Amino acid sequence: MAELWPGGPISLPHQVTLDGVSCTIPELDTATVVGVLARGAWWEIVPNALPDDERTEIARRLDDDHDPLEFEHLWLVATTVLARLSGATAHGGSHGWHSAQRIAATMAASWIDYVSWCATKGFTPLSGPVWQTIGSGLACLRESQQEETDLTQLEAKLFAPGPQPSSVPRHTPEEEARAALAALDETLPGEDPGGVTLDGGWAS
Repeated sequence: MAELWPGGPISLPHQVTLDGVSCTIPELDTATVVGVLARGAWWEIVPNALPDDERTEIARRLDDDHDPLEFEHLWLVATTVLARLSGATAHGGSHGWHSAQRIAATMAASWIDYVSWCATKGFTPLSGPVWQTIGSGLACLRESQQEETDLTQLEAKLFAPGPQPSSVPRHTPEEEARAALAALDETLPGEDPGGVTLDGGWAS
């Protein structure tokens, strides 16, 4: 199973290299990053969060049929940064992004339950680094499992390897929401999400 790194290996702002070009991801608050994770909206980090000049140059290159830069490059950089901010490591060939995204999506869909659990622990959600919020979400999920077999199954689903896409298309807000709910359904199969919708302001 993948592990969560106490303390997290990186924080924002953070320098990344995109096809040989250095870019800067600016400082973002924890609510913003966890919201991005919950919706699976990696593109809101790279390229959307980059400074205007860097974002404009990336858009120009993506539109150039002769430029080698592709959406797969953006996906790899963005999801790696999000995984490291979350403290989720790759394990056994998997990508830590998938684990962090599943945990965040489950937290978002059951936000009131998660907040209530935090209140019993004296923890204020979203008040610290991203890794702390994701770690608390994992702890909440683990504590909710009554049987050892249920815990084992939950962790297997949360930390299962996920695919690295060979082609990454652009997404609409509606597709973002569907992707987040699909991730929740994948994490907790057999439980009807009950028509849950993800409110963009859930983290505020």
